[in-house]
Amino acid sequence: MGTVLPLKEEGAEVKWSARAAPSPTASKAGYPVNVDVQADQVSAVEFRCGRRPGGYAPDMMRRHGEHGEAGAGASQQGKVVAAICHAGWMLASAGVLKGRRRPHSSAIKDDMVNAGATWIDQEVVVDATSSPRASQTIISASARDRQGLGKSA
Repeated sequence: MGTVLPLKEEGAEVKWSARAAPSPTASKAGYPVNVDVQADQVSAVEFRCGRRPGGYAPDMMRRHGEHGEAGAGASQQGKVVAAICHAGWMLASAGVLKGRRRPHSSAIKDDMVNAGATWIDQEVVVDATSSPRASQTIISASARDRQGLGKSA
């Protein structure tokens, strides 16, 4: 569930998208997830920010254009796109990393650099184009998640 529970606690409305039709599913950790919208029906215009998952899911997700299109649209509109861990792959595939500063797993450092980003060896980097309020919400939620404060029992 990553940063989702802390985001909700901060007052964010969170919507889940997936390639399949909206239905209940489970997260990697087994938490119940209700998919709200099919990925090809998501438009960046509808959202203030987007969060891309970490782990190896982005490698599968980037192979399907509908997941990257919303992220690319949000980035092009100057919205916050939080890319956790390996989610930088999705931004690379969307073609939105040129000239950006990105922190990510060192395992994908070469991919970030080859996509035009400057790789920063830090846990969090906020680009100048990011909305301060949305960025702080994502950062706060991420920090709480790392401390175990945003996880359900």
